[in-house]
Amino acid sequence: MSQPKIKQASSKDIPNIIDTVALAFGADPLVRWIYPDPNQYLSHIHKMTILFAGKAFDHGTVHYVEGYRGAALWLPPDIHPDEPHWYLPVLAVDPCHQNKGYGSQLLEHANKKFDNERIPAYLESSNPKNISLYERHGYQVITEIPAGNYPVTPMVRQPR
Repeated sequence: MSQPKIKQASSKDIPNIIDTVALAFGADPLVRWIYPDPNQYLSHIHKMTILFAGKAFDHGTVHYVEGYRGAALWLPPDIHPDEPHWYLPVLAVDPCHQNKGYGSQLLEHANKKFDNERIPAYLESSNPKNISLYERHGYQVITEIPAGNYPVTPMVRQPR
């Protein structure tokens, strides 16, 4: 059975992608520390996602797994400070579709582009369970930042 295709999001995809993010982050330790009450979480996660990563839609740098099983919202090098790099504020896979390789598929898709451009990529993992996924794709832990009861782990990947 072949893997579903990776597609570039358009404006019509935004609601479905935001819903995928909401499902994926429903058990994220840091996000649920911020929004411990389920009603509070559901009331805020859509707007928080747009505020945190919505510019990726404006720049055409959102990709998703066919069927909205997962999505990656990347911010390109020209919209944030310091050294040029791609920034991944959100990688989300619907919990019903986790552990099927969709997160890896999204990372591989992006990493090919970054390698061709010779530009590093940066992310912060808010869930310790995801560190090994990122490490398998060449991301290295920089440090840990205490955030509530859970660390945020910045990671970087140099182009290959």
